[in-house]
Amino acid sequence: MTEPPKPPMPSLPTPEQSLESQRQFVKILPFILGFGWIGFNIIFFFFVSTNFSEVILIQIGITTAVAIATLVADVVFYKYMIKNMEQMAQQLASKTEVESNQDQTESWWAK
Repeated sequence: MTEPPKPPMPSLPTPEQSLESQRQFVKILPFILGFGWIGFNIIFFFFVSTNFSEVILIQIGITTAVAIATLVADVVFYKYMIKNMEQMAQQLASKTEVESNQDQTESWWAK
């Protein structure tokens, strides 16, 4: 028995589409990181820090240290995403600018 033909592969997104999808992701990223950070710290306090010590102050101290470390990691990741998006936008703008300059040059020679 022969297999039915497979559907064609979807086309790759254009750089403009990639940039726009990244912009939309960066808009919701603080909410994802924030709620994830809160949830992680609650779970860490109740389930992980109790394994380190029975003293509540030590548990709070360990949780605070981990909370600060994960907050720093979240902020660094967010800044990296924004920087990456800005670089992508600049590359796209310079590429568009070069193409428009080439079009103007070609039209000048055509005259």
